[in-house]
Amino acid sequence: MYDLALITPTPIRELTRVGDANDGGYVIPDVCLATTDTLVSLGLAFNWSFDDAFVKASQASVIGVDGSLTRWGFVRRSIQKSRHALGYLLTLNIAKAKLRFARSADIMRWGNTFFRSAGDGRSRMYKRFVSRKVGPEFITIDALLSDRARKELSVFVKMDIEGSEYEVLHELRAHAATINGLVIEFHELGARGDEFSAGITRCWNGSRSCTCTRTTSAA
Repeated sequence: MYDLALITPTPIRELTRVGDANDGGYVIPDVCLATTDTLVSLGLAFNWSFDDAFVKASQASVIGVDGSLTRWGFVRRSIQKSRHALGYLLTLNIAKAKLRFARSADIMRWGNTFFRSAGDGRSRMYKRFVSRKVGPEFITIDALLSDRARKELSVFVKMDIEGSEYEVLHELRAHAATINGLVIEFHELGARGDEFSAGITRCWNGSRSCTCTRTTSAA
């Protein structure tokens, strides 16, 4: 059984929604945007609206990780959005058509960034899975955050890694001095509630960092 009292929030007035108005966006403290030099985005998937908006507001560099992404995946989703846009055009819903065409272009841009920006200085992308496992397809949080010296409270971590969060939570503690905020999707809480409670207690209960969490029962 999970205990949500472990993440009882401290009231903060200065909050901003970053990213989409529904899935893909999160409400975070303004101070995190003001102090972040590096956004660590674990589990990019095909919606980077949060990352785009965060970087625009903070001018942060990005470390992005997702072992499931493929070039064809980006192309397929871009085509889907274009088809949706054409459907809206047929019903003369011009506003929604423009939004879908814009998202189609965004998806292609995100795909280009993921597969071509390994050394551009602003973005470092890893086609790997975040895990404690050893192998060329895996990478640890420690490896991502220990690659260079970082200023105190200058890193923001977004994590949506489809259940693997329980495996790697404890690695965040070693980097608590550099992390100013966390937004994490916890999956399958009904079945993994004990892991959630243990992870929160062990890793950052009482930490100075501002912590944003999202809980979901979806896999």
